[in-house]
Amino acid sequence: MACRHTEPPTLHAGPPSFPVRTPAEFEPVERVVLQWDPGEVDAFHTDLIAGILRAGAEPVVLVDSADAQQFITRMLKARALPIAQLRFLVVNTDSIWTRDYAGRSVFAGARPRRILVDWNYDYPGALYDDFAPQFFGPALDTPVHTDTTAAPVFFSWGDLLVDGFGNGFSSKKVLEHNPGDGARLRAALSEYLGLARHTLLERLEFGPNNHIDMYMKLLDEETILIAQYNDTGNGTHVLDANAAYLATLPSCYDRPYRVVRVPMPGDSSADDFRTYTNSLIVNNLVLLPVYQVARDKDAIEIYREHMPGYEILPIDARGLTQQRGAIRCVTSEMAAENRIRIGHPRFLDPVTAGAPVRFTATAWPPSQDYKVDLYLRHSPWSEFFRIPMTQDAGVYNAVHHFTEAGHVEYYIQASDGVRVGFKPQNASYGGYLRLEVGSAGPA
Repeated sequence: MACRHTEPPTLHAGPPSFPVRTPAEFEPVERVVLQWDPGEVDAFHTDLIAGILRAGAEPVVLVDSADAQQFITRMLKARALPIAQLRFLVVNTDSIWTRDYAGRSVFAGARPRRILVDWNYDYPGALYDDFAPQFFGPALDTPVHTDTTAAPVFFSWGDLLVDGFGNGFSSKKVLEHNPGDGARLRAALSEYLGLARHTLLERLEFGPNNHIDMYMKLLDEETILIAQYNDTGNGTHVLDANAAYLATLPSCYDRPYRVVRVPMPGDSSADDFRTYTNSLIVNNLVLLPVYQVARDKDAIEIYREHMPGYEILPIDARGLTQQRGAIRCVTSEMAAENRIRIGHPRFLDPVTAGAPVRFTATAWPPSQDYKVDLYLRHSPWSEFFRIPMTQDAGVYNAVHHFTEAGHVEYYIQASDGVRVGFKPQNASYGGYLRLEVGSAGPA
């Protein structure tokens, strides 16, 4: 299906209705928007769309003509991909960098609805890119909110990572187009995205694109992946300093972030734009850029270790290297509606058999109608058993006594008949949290 939108779009000036929450990339995804100009990295795009479909999301492909759509359709049919599960939109664009100009999907209002926040794109001269969300947003039944103040915000959305709990991260590059002390930008992030804290990190001199997603990624709300060089260049010192700083910050659970390091594919020279943090999480899949080098294997194993239950799908991104980007740079996810976000601080230390163990969780959006359950099993070969969680002042609780030591797997599910949510996010795909139960010791 293809649609061309030439009529002026209906826009909403100013911030959306409160409350506002910006979902994290690792939350359930309904669609992924990307731009495809035939003749440029066609094999990469085909692999990318195959991965998005495999993850159960709808690829929305921006093309500049019906001829481009036909060319792409032939390529995808040659791979036996289900064309009916794609959506084509004929929208004028300037570039492949969809992440930077496609806006940010957020949930707004007392009965949360997905909307698209579209600020001024901070790349000079890219007028088609700048206006693209105002055309494809309405085509996807997603209202678009713009900043029409006298001092509007200029932004590239690739330079923002969020945890889904009101915390955001950017490089200090965002201050280049938003002069002053950043007060206007912080206010806009609060009003439009619901961010309560915005952390700025030192920028990596990565040519013209030193966005944060080239060296950092949130794997969940309290686990941060930071790139690491293995030489003594300036980039090494910048990344090490950023990692050390992040380790001092409190997560949404008021305890330090878990900072994980992943090697860069190359060294810290300014002309090497390869990175493993510019991946894309789509439901149960991680689409990981690889470069046919020895460190690819290390990166895959690090993702597997810290994202249990996810399928890690390597995609050859060498065609994008000289264009100074990777997978996240050319995609923009749209979060799934009718989902419940569950907050739960995982256990960091073993618990003791025989002692009461309390499990706690929160659910968003707030409701008195949720049925929240804890599911436990004592081995990967046993069946899960259910423990209802009871609400007290907005917090759901369950207490369990483990009778013996061992390795426990568990997840939490919330539903109200329409909306559903899991913790961890990929629990419905077989990803579970783990808890070590130690013996009680001698009496």
